[in-house]
Amino acid sequence: MNTAKNHMEGPDKTVIGGTLLIEPGATYINTKIATDVPGLFVDRGHIAHLHWDAPLAADTDGIHAAVDGTNHTGVNAITTGITQPDYPRCVTATAGGTAGSIKAIAVTITGTDIMDNAIVETLSAFTTDTAETVESSSAFKTITKIEIPAHEAASGTTSIGFSTSLGINYKLSSDTSMFCTIKGVQFQNSRNATTNYLYCSYDSTDISKNYVGLRCENMSYDGEAPFDTYIAV
Repeated sequence: MNTAKNHMEGPDKTVIGGTLLIEPGATYINTKIATDVPGLFVDRGHIAHLHWDAPLAADTDGIHAAVDGTNHTGVNAITTGITQPDYPRCVTATAGGTAGSIKAIAVTITGTDIMDNAIVETLSAFTTDTAETVESSSAFKTITKIEIPAHEAASGTTSIGFSTSLGINYKLSSDTSMFCTIKGVQFQNSRNATTNYLYCSYDSTDISKNYVGLRCENMSYDGEAPFDTYIAV
């Protein structure tokens, strides 16, 4: 017979033949673990392993091909011809064509988040006369409508795609991402880095604003290699 605490409060527990018997009055603290200081407990932590089978590379027209800038009156509300993202991902809008025809318009995306809740986001407006890409702050699981205001001329175009940001199924209160792996290479979360690192967005109330991704000069998703991320939760 052995006596063991097993990170529990209350009287000692008796273990017989490998079976733990909890005596009356004992209280198990399933969110705490013991430290080397007697009587001092700390919060238990867990590491979540998030896996994506084969995420596609970021694609500026992966959701909808470029739309001419004035082939519509007012706002062009697109509900057909939409290709859904492979996983919940942040959406991009890209202004292209003739730079002088690009207007400071703001695209609005309607769809659902990873929990199938309806979400709507108006992306940042383009810079006038500038070909550029803007990204949503929410990860969309599905897209049901794309609203694109008109540019100055038809030669100014707007395409809709997705970035490297992959939605996660946690509402994080801080950036607790640790590292990721792809193609046998590990990348750390380096919050002050400008390239070759894992990044994380977090929000304790809105799950669509929680996502991770890889920013790397010589490595990216390719639709074939798995991507894995490890997060403390």
